[in-house]
Amino acid sequence: TVRGNVPSFDELKAANALYEKDAQNSGERLGKILASVAELEAQLAVAGQEYQVQLEDLARRYAEEQEKKDELAEAKRFLEEEMAGLQRLFDEAGLGHLLK
Repeated sequence: TVRGNVPSFDELKAANALYEKDAQNSGERLGKILASVAELEAQLAVAGQEYQVQLEDLARRYAEEQEKKDELAEAKRFLEEEMAGLQRLFDEAGLGHLLK
């Protein structure tokens, strides 16, 4: 203290005013931080939903492509069998060299 070991009433009032001002500023800062956290959580929730929609869309498209792949593989097998049959017919007729 300025005048000895015991603080004066004015010194206590000044210290209390500083403490209250600091507490108010801290409260305002905390409020701003909490508002920012809430906003970030909302943005994260929206991003998570968008990601889930994209993931589901990709899974659907992948399944469609797999189905197309399977259909093409089946068509390929069918055409290869048909070609082998034609090759046998041409070979039996002595014309196999025309298909090679």
